[in-house]
Parts: sequence; C-alpha cells; structure tokens
Amino acid sequence: MLTRDTLFVLAVVGLSACAVSRDGLGQRLSVEQPAETPSSPRDDETEDEAPKPTGRDDARVLPTPDRPDSAVAPPEVDCALTGLQALRLDIEVSWTPEPGTLYVGWTPSATAGQGTMSLLALADARDGVVTLRPCGASLPPVRSTSGVTVRGSIAEATWDAVETRWTANVSTTCDRPGCAVSTSILPAQLGVASPAGEEWPAAADPVPAPLLRDDDGDGRPGLGFTLEEPLRLSAPMGFNWANSVAVTELFVALRLNTQLSGNLDGCGEASGTASRVALQSRVLGCRLDTGSECLDDQTAVLQRSLPTWTAGASRWQLKRLPADSDCEDVRSALP
Repeated sequence: MLTRDTLFVLAVVGLSACAVSRDGLGQRLSVEQPAETPSSPRDDETEDEAPKPTGRDDARVLPTPDRPDSAVAPPEVDCALTGLQALRLDIEVSWTPEPGTLYVGWTPSATAGQGTMSLLALADARDGVVTLRPCGASLPPVRSTSGVTVRGSIAEATWDAVETRWTANVSTTCDRPGCAVSTSILPAQLGVASPAGEEWPAAADPVPAPLLRDDDGDGRPGLGFTLEEPLRLSAPMGFNWANSVAVTELFVALRLNTQLSGNLDGCGEASGTASRVALQSRVLGCRLDTGSECLDDQTAVLQRSLPTWTAGASRWQLKRLPADSDCEDVRSALP
C-alpha cells in the first residue's frame, strides 16, 4: 500500500523526467528544423515593389518600365558647331605715330599708347564654312601730344545696315566639349575692298576709286565714326585752307586678317586665341561742325595722323544664338 510520502516522491520524479524529455525534444527540433523560407508579403506590400538602393559603389541602374532590367549608358553629347553664333574678338593693340606725321590740334597727333580693339559678328556655321556678318567694333582712345584724347564710336544703326559678309573655313576634331576648333585665315575689310592677298595703298597715298566701298549704303565710302568731342584741325604749310576747323565725324575703313583656334567649351560655347593678326585703318573722308564735308587736304591730314597698329595677345569667344537672331542679339549676348 502506497503511503502519502511514496506518492509525493513518485510525482517529483515524473515531473523531472518530463522536463528532460522536453529539453531533448527541443534540442532535436533546433537541429533538424528546415531552412527558413521567404515569408509571404504583408498586406501593405506589393510583390513588384522596386528594390531599395544598397548604397554600394557597384549599385546598378534601377530598371524602369520603359527600360530593360540592365544598366543603360548615357547617350553621347553632340555639340556640333552649326547654326547662328555670337562672336567676339578682343585684340590687345599698341601704336606709334605714323612716320612723317603732320599736325592735328596744332601739335603732332597720336602719341604712343596701348589699348583693346574689339569686333562683334554674327557667325553662321554650316558644312565646314563660317559666314560672318559684322555687328560692331570699338577702337581704343588715342591721345595726342597736346593732351587731347580722341574718342568715338560707330552707331549700332550703321552696323545693322552693313550688308558685307566675310567667310572662312572652320573645322572641329569632334563634336564634344574639349574638342579643338580652328579656322582658315579670316579676311575682313570695310570701306576698302583690296583684292585678297594685296596690301592697301600706303597711308600717304589716296585710295583708288575702284577699291572704295560703301558697306552701309549711306552714299559714301567707309563707316561713320562719330567723335565724342570735335577735333580741332589746323592747316599745315602748303595746304589749301587758312583757318582751323572742327571735325565731328570721320569716315573710316578697317581691315583685319586673323586666324582663330581654340576649343568647344560646351554645347553652344567655344573660345580660344587669335593668331596672325594684322590691322589697318584709313580715313576716307570727314565732316565738319558746320555740316559740310571735309576738303581732300583736310582728309589727308587726318589720314597721315592716324597711328600704326600693332596687334598683341588676342582672344575670341563664341556663343550659340536662336535661329532668328540678328546683330542686336549679338551685342546683347557678348556685350
């Protein structure tokens, strides 16, 4: 017969055996359970949700509905130098008095000096040829030995009326930023049309009539260069006027030969340097403060008083313009 103490001992032993059995079963389960399988998506997720970037350096381009599931290389940039462009050319110049200078303002005219001469043009590049329409120019002020500084400008309306065009060949090594750009010799003339490769007549000689050109259609050769202040002009010995006169406008001719080289800075922009630069200018006539035209002798005095230009460092820049652009757009794009 089992006593109460015996039953208590049996109960304790039974509970211990059950605990050992559970631990052993747990160990077997932890060893033998199969690998974890992917869980089903939650209700708030969709199966086609785009994976999140990993942040690794080798992360690929994520797919999009309109692109295959693979990395796509960006398209090559095409910066072909075609269409309308604004061109600005800045030339550092120095000058000395023309040999045999006569007298302007009672004293020898131009003293030695230096400054910057600028040219603006509307460039149209097509099929390896660039056509230039002149749109503006500025000349540095010139000081005389009497202390008078001669300054002036050619009106924008005059440039807008010029119908003359210049052409040169243009080439690029490729059509991407950094590619090289170069032109052939650019022959630019206004007021005098000397045959290609021929020099202008000497400063002391009159320009033959067949070489004179009225580029702006105002009825006289050269472009009107309006002086900021009238220039007093006296008659040297042997000339055919007795008293000093005041000149308010010059009619000038300009000639520039140069060659451009540089690089594409981006799509629609380029810049570089100009080489083989040659500059000349002539006075073809003038107007007095009385409104009358100058005598030939008065024009000759002004012409012989012009300085001789020497070109130094020169730079150019190009900027793409819309297809309907004109000279006003050039002056706004590259002031």
